Amino acid sequence: MNRIASTLLTLVAALGLVVLPAVTAAHASGCTAATLTGSYGSVSFGFNTNRPPRGIYYPTDNLGVVRFDGTGNFSTSWTNVSNGEVSRGLTGSGSYTVNSDCTGSAAFTSGDAAGFTFDFVIVSSGAEVLLTETQGGDTAIFDLKKQ
Repeated sequence: MNRIASTLLTLVAALGLVVLPAVTAAHASGCTAATLTGSYGSVSFGFNTNRPPRGIYYPTDNLGVVRFDGTGNFSTSWTNVSNGEVSRGLTGSGSYTVNSDCTGSAAFTSGDAAGFTFDFVIVSSGAEVLLTETQGGDTAIFDLKKQ
């Protein structure tokens, strides 16, 4: 009986030596601003109320490229179609923060989207970013994929 208990204890201890470092490494490999670097293709779909008359939701979509510098800054250029009206050559830049659980927020500080804010989640180790607008007046979901 002691021999069985000793063997089980040894196996549990050995398993702990293998599993604990892997769990700790997975937890420690959470996200930082550096998780987002390089260019991402971007597409969004939603509705906005930015056109008169206020209170009426118009369909809107965007297609463009977002560039992250890995230190908390981004820039972007895109085309917007809102209720059938096309706007090309839109640009903007801003800052972003990333939490260790791979969530974060971003804010445009200049350009055509100055004042717009977003919450996001990073998936697939930075290969994709899912965003939602948070400044009010718009309802849109964005999907960014690493190029």
